[in-house]
Amino acid sequence: MEKKLAYIDQQGGTLSDVLLVLDAAILEQVTPKSGHLFMISPALVNHSNRVGFHTTAFLTFIRPQFLVAYLDFKRSGRVKPYMKKKYLLDDRPFTYDVRSNELRYDHFEQLIAENRYFTPERMAAFYDRSAGKTAQAEPCILDEQKRLLTNIQALVHKHGTNIKLIISPLYDQIPFNPTDLNYLKTLFGEANVFDFSGINRFTADYTHYYEASHYRLHVAKALMDSVYAASTIN
Repeated sequence: MEKKLAYIDQQGGTLSDVLLVLDAAILEQVTPKSGHLFMISPALVNHSNRVGFHTTAFLTFIRPQFLVAYLDFKRSGRVKPYMKKKYLLDDRPFTYDVRSNELRYDHFEQLIAENRYFTPERMAAFYDRSAGKTAQAEPCILDEQKRLLTNIQALVHKHGTNIKLIISPLYDQIPFNPTDLNYLKTLFGEANVFDFSGINRFTADYTHYYEASHYRLHVAKALMDSVYAASTIN
């Protein structure tokens, strides 16, 4: 996040409005993970990783397990069970907006409307959450996180940005660490930080989620409506 905002600033862009949607796992990640799914765009690091970026992508493509599945798909035109089981190819329909980078599962929403989505197989992903009623997240904002967040705050101050932070309503219902929450409120302003973690109207109903990791579009819209309506009132 910090690199993306810094890149916009370096390119002479403006940061009128910024919305950061966070949770503990996101904040814990201060260095890039390995693998093709987590490579940083070369443009964000002055192209210092250009060779590594393209090498990783190429080696991933020619990996035998994937390449065999890909050639099988090109020949047969079908995504077969073994491809999905090993997460090599995915035929679940979705809508992707290139401009906004928004991914929508319209087909899943249709299945939910028809009471055909929450099958026994999908329900198996919704684990028991009783531990979340007494658990509390460990602190995740340490020295490196503070450095990156302070850099973000400096950019926000420079651009006069209207910034909002949302702590996501995760299925696990574990409350965000209060020390971390206070740090964010102190740095960005209490009126700009909205904590939806823990047990609340969003997390109480499992049907607000596609599985235990992603909440549905109407939940995201309700969060944004709540945040920006509060901003208007304030």
